Amino acid sequence: MCDSDVEHLLHVFFDCPFAASCWQYVGLSLDMSMVEFAPDWLLHKLNGTGHDELLLIARVLWGIWFFRNKKVWENKVVNSRIAMDWSAKYFSDWKLAKESRTAVPATSTTNCHASPHRWKPPATGAFKLNTDATFKVGEGSFSIGLLLRDHQGKLIIGKVQRLVMVSSVLEAEVVAIREGLLWLASLSYQNVEVESDSLLAVQAITRPHDNILEVGYALDECRAMIQSRSGVSIHLLKGKQTKQPI
Repeated sequence: MCDSDVEHLLHVFFDCPFAASCWQYVGLSLDMSMVEFAPDWLLHKLNGTGHDELLLIARVLWGIWFFRNKKVWENKVVNSRIAMDWSAKYFSDWKLAKESRTAVPATSTTNCHASPHRWKPPATGAFKLNTDATFKVGEGSFSIGLLLRDHQGKLIIGKVQRLVMVSSVLEAEVVAIREGLLWLASLSYQNVEVESDSLLAVQAITRPHDNILEVGYALDECRAMIQSRSGVSIHLLKGKQTKQPI
C-alpha cells in the first residue's frame, strides 16, 4: 500500500501506515515489535482470544487485504475510515444473511407472485438470477444484491455484497450484473436468465458497439461471460423504471 518496504505479511497487515491506521480506527492496540512471523501471531491469537475480538481481527485483516488488492489491481485508494466502515458493513450483511437464510425461502416464495415489480418465473427447469445495486452519490461504497430462484419462484441461494468506488448508478448496476455472472460461474446451475431492473445497464450490455467510458471494462467482462456460457442470457425486469441517484 505504501511502497516503503518489501511486501511481506507483517508489513501488509500491521507495519504499513495504512494498516496501522486501520487497527487504530477500530480501537485495537497491537504491540508487534517482537513479532517476526505474522502467521505465528495469528495462530497464537486463535488459541487465546475471545470470539468477538477474533471477529474484529478477521474483519480488519479482510478489509486491509481487500483494499490492498484494490490499489494493486485497480489503482484505487481509500483511507482507513472508509476501508473499516466498508469491512464492518460487509461483516454485518454476512451475519444477517446467515441468520435469515432459513427464513428467506418461505418469504420469497409467498411474495413472488404479488410483487409490484412484475417478477415472472423462468421456463420450467430454468433458473433466474436477479441483480440489484444501491448507490448514493458522494459515498465511497455501494451495495449489491443477488437472488437465484427456480421456475416455481423458490429461492435457491442469495448474496449481499458491499463494493467500493463507482461513479454512477449505471456503473453500480453493471458491476452488480458482472458480480452476479462471476458468482453464477462458480455455481453448477445451467439455463439461467440474468435479470436486472436497470434499462441502461441491460441495453449497454446487449448492444455490442456500446462501450461507455466509465463502465467499458465491466461491459466487456459481462459480454464475454454471457457469450462463453450457453444457456445464460440477460433481460430487463419488466415494469421497472430507470433508476436515479439517491
